[in-house]
Amino acid sequence: MTEASPERIALGYLRKYPGLTMRTIDQLRQRLSTCAEANGYRLLDVHVEERDTDPSAFFALIASIAVTGAEAVVVPTRAHLGCEQVQHSKITHLRRTTNAEVLILSHVG
Repeated sequence: MTEASPERIALGYLRKYPGLTMRTIDQLRQRLSTCAEANGYRLLDVHVEERDTDPSAFFALIASIAVTGAEAVVVPTRAHLGCEQVQHSKITHLRRTTNAEVLILSHVG
């Protein structure tokens, strides 16, 4: 009898830009899930950043990575995590504090 390999978990993150409807957010959640699955992960949750509370959802994402052991973060575009060259950007913080792989939806067919 062979043991099943442990499930690989991913979490999603997106910023709710002005004009982004709940319908569009739901569609993005589905696309993030599809992207995660295409890369061998199961999307556990998507953290949605509200403009008024930024960066609370991002810090919840970081905490969730620690709790769930998520190995990847899926985002719609690189812009949702900011610029890697900026010292205090979200992507820089994510890479400095976790080992999570970053999957960018816009880079997937």
